[in-house]
Amino acid sequence: MAIKLMDERGLDGEPLADTMTFIADQVLTREPRGPTARTGQWHGPSQSVLRQVLRIISVGALRAGAVFMRVLLLEDHRAMQEMIADHLRERGFAVDAVSRGQEAIAAARVAQFDAVILDLGLPDIGGMQVLTSLRSSRSDLPAIILTARDSIDDRLLGLNSGADDYIVKPFNLLELEARLRAVLRRSASPRGTSYSLGGVTFDTVTREASAFGKSLDLTRRETALLEELMRVPGQVITKDRLEDRLYALEDSGSSNALEAAVSRLRRKLTAARAALQIETKWGIGYRLVEGRPD
Repeated sequence: MAIKLMDERGLDGEPLADTMTFIADQVLTREPRGPTARTGQWHGPSQSVLRQVLRIISVGALRAGAVFMRVLLLEDHRAMQEMIADHLRERGFAVDAVSRGQEAIAAARVAQFDAVILDLGLPDIGGMQVLTSLRSSRSDLPAIILTARDSIDDRLLGLNSGADDYIVKPFNLLELEARLRAVLRRSASPRGTSYSLGGVTFDTVTREASAFGKSLDLTRRETALLEELMRVPGQVITKDRLEDRLYALEDSGSSNALEAAVSRLRRKLTAARAALQIETKWGIGYRLVEGRPD
């Protein structure tokens, strides 16, 4: 499959989001073939194809101002856990890694995740039990099962229990990443929408923000901050919630870091002459209101 990035819009001038969708779908539906991966023998798209795909997806996501997607990783094998977490962090994900089922359930109670990757064989409780518990509190949480159990019965049980994908060990890290992006894309598509206020428009699918039709140059954390504020205009969002969305548990941001991100976003909105203000509610948090500073 020949892959060529024609311009920053996407392949052959198509919208970037459509290009990323097309590429991922093409790779994930190709006939099995491929080399030995770091994690063992596997069958799937060639590594050269996967590397091209993931490079284009990553570059496209950065150009679109993508936010950190927060992933909960449940894997009790320490070396494999670190390998997966390191790879995903290098590719721009925020990863919270735990080794026990009860730890995963506890983490999901205090943080909001965009997806979960979980093993089935755990030292305390079964992975299926963890999945059921997570889905009971959030039915739309994208979930990928990563396990050595390769029987058809196990696959059917996992998928019928609510998993969005089922990957058998050994696996390829690039394919895992591609499948993670695919389930995130599918989960976002039905809810995809745009927020508009004070001349600013934010597209939740492409992660692009613009002011009066002109693109805003935002970092990923500034993009995440703007989305959270535009989601509930006029309502105060606590500092704890904003820090939870912008930082992983292992990379917790300080209050000063959040204040710095708010300050940068304010300056950029002002420079774009957007009719939006980020108001500080001291000791509580922030809210977005329409209008320009006096």
